[in-house]
Amino acid sequence: MELGNGRTFPYSRPGVKISRNFRGGAPIGTDGAPHCAISRKTGRTVLGNTLSRMGVAVMASALLGACSYFGAQKEPVAVVNPTPPKDPWQTIKADLASDASGAALTTSTLDDGSLKVNLPADASFDKGSSAIKVGTQPSLYVLSQMLSRHPEVRVELIGYSDNSGDADFNVELSKNRARSVSEYIVAHGIDASRITVEGRGDADPVDDNNSAAGRARNRRVEIHLTQTP
Repeated sequence: MELGNGRTFPYSRPGVKISRNFRGGAPIGTDGAPHCAISRKTGRTVLGNTLSRMGVAVMASALLGACSYFGAQKEPVAVVNPTPPKDPWQTIKADLASDASGAALTTSTLDDGSLKVNLPADASFDKGSSAIKVGTQPSLYVLSQMLSRHPEVRVELIGYSDNSGDADFNVELSKNRARSVSEYIVAHGIDASRITVEGRGDADPVDDNNSAAGRARNRRVEIHLTQTP
């Protein structure tokens, strides 16, 4: 192999001169390809040493690239399920349902967010009467005690009748039934300003008016509760 200064080294193809330009530390021949040359100082093959250094550099580059890739990965974000909103009536429901007297009341939440208190099935009124039956009083007592413990609760009393008799008479009768319940609650220490009464006559029946049992169920007072902010 002939170098540019006229000196020769082995491992070069005949007729190919080696320039002083080096690519990656290896001599470059006039054919543009790297050639093996023997170092006069170390006696080692220049191209072999160069390839070794290049191999280390490639491995280091790959390792750095991998570190960069994995380092760039974001920590997985934990999915936290939102906590369901607390039932604003939870305490009131528990209070009405846990009475030790045996007159515990069930409830149902209405679409407008108010709470309906369900009186026992036999808590009706006699035909043409607005007087509260004795069997209904324990349930109303439980309601009164709950109201005394929760001053933020307001009460709407809605009276109803069956379809017997005159419509105007039934509206007034149903309102008097709501008033009777209100008077009972007020008599047990609840401020009347927290209570509203309404009579709707034979509207919104909950049972068939064609039977005596159905008409008895329709003679009722519904109790709806709301809360002040």
